[in-house]
Amino acid sequence: MKFTAERDALNEALKAVSSRTKTGPDIPIFANVLIDAAVGHVTLTSHDGDSCSIVKIAAIVDEPGAVTIPCARLGQLVAGLSKGAQVEVAADGSMARVRCGRASYKFATLPVDQFPEALAPRDAVSFKLTGDQVRHAFKTPAGSMGEEQTRHYLCGICLHPQKKGVVAVATNGHTMVRVVLPIDGQKFDSIIVPRNAVGEIVNVAGKGEATIEISKTLMAVEAGSRRFVTKLVDGTFPDYGRVIPEAQANAFIVDSRDLDGALARLVAACDPKASAVVKLSWDADGPITASLRSDYAEGSETIECEHSGADAGETGMQVAYLRNLIEAADGEVVHLHIAGPGDPIRIENPKAEDFVAVCMPCRV
Repeated sequence: MKFTAERDALNEALKAVSSRTKTGPDIPIFANVLIDAAVGHVTLTSHDGDSCSIVKIAAIVDEPGAVTIPCARLGQLVAGLSKGAQVEVAADGSMARVRCGRASYKFATLPVDQFPEALAPRDAVSFKLTGDQVRHAFKTPAGSMGEEQTRHYLCGICLHPQKKGVVAVATNGHTMVRVVLPIDGQKFDSIIVPRNAVGEIVNVAGKGEATIEISKTLMAVEAGSRRFVTKLVDGTFPDYGRVIPEAQANAFIVDSRDLDGALARLVAACDPKASAVVKLSWDADGPITASLRSDYAEGSETIECEHSGADAGETGMQVAYLRNLIEAADGEVVHLHIAGPGDPIRIENPKAEDFVAVCMPCRV
C-alpha cells in the first residue's frame, strides 16, 4: 500500500476518528486506525467495539491496500508537520513508513484482519436532518441524561416517532427534557442512543445536512465525508409522559438571565461545592424570592416575574438541575408551571412549542 495525501486533510481526518480509539493492553487493535487506500481516495476507520468513525479523504494512490497504524502516534506526528505539505504513507509487511519532505518515520503495525468490521445498520430507516435539528435533538436534552450504570437505560437520549414528528427525550430521574422535531412520516421503534455517542453525532452532523439511519441495534449519522455508527442501548426507556405535569393557567413568567444570575450568586456565596437546594417562594401578587442556606452563609434574591394571581406558596429544587434546564430552554423568558410544593415543576420556553422540561421538587 502506498499513497500521498495533503497534510491538512490527513490531520483533520485523524482528529475526527481519534475519539473512537482506545489505548490500553486489553485489545491493542482498538488503539490503531485502519487506513484503506483505493483509487483516488483513502478511508480512515477507528473502532472501540461499540461505535466506529469513518472519514474519507482524497489522495494519490500508487498502490491500493490497507494498514493499521497507532492512531495517537500518527496523529501527533501529522499534526506537527508543516501545513500544506504532502505526506506519503507506505506499508510493507509489519512496518509502515511516513515521509514528508526530509522527514521519515516508521511505525509498527498490526494485522489488518484483526481490525473489526465497520458497524453497518441493516434494514434501516433513513431520513435527513439539518445540522441545527441534530444539535437541537441531541444537545438540548443532553444535560438530563443519566450517569448511573445501574440504570443504563437512562444513560442516553431516547428517540421515537409520534404524530407531530420525531421526539428526543432524556431523563436522569430528577430532570427531564423533551424536544420534538417536525418531521413527518418516520416509522421506527423507540431507540436509546448512548450518552458517549451524543457529542460525536453532533460533531459529525456539523452545520449542513446529515443522513440518519436507524435499525434495531444501530444508529448512523453521515454528513459529507464523515460517518459515525454506534450501537444502541439495550433496554426500555421509561414511560416519561406520566411525569410531565399539565401546564398551569397561572404560570410564572420569569426573565431567564435574572433567574439564572440570582441562582449563580446564591450558590457562589453559600457553598459552590454543595448539592444545594434553593427555595422559591412567592406571595399572591408579588415576585419570586429565591433563598439558599448552608453551613457557611445564607442569602436571598428577589426576582421580578409575571403571574395571574397565584396563591402564595413555596417549593424547592436542586440549583444545578434548575440552572441546567434554564440553559436547555435557551430563551429570554421561561415559564414555570408550579402546581404545589410536592409536585414536579414544568418549564417551558414560550417561543419554542416543541420544548418542555420537568424538574422534580425537593424538601427545603
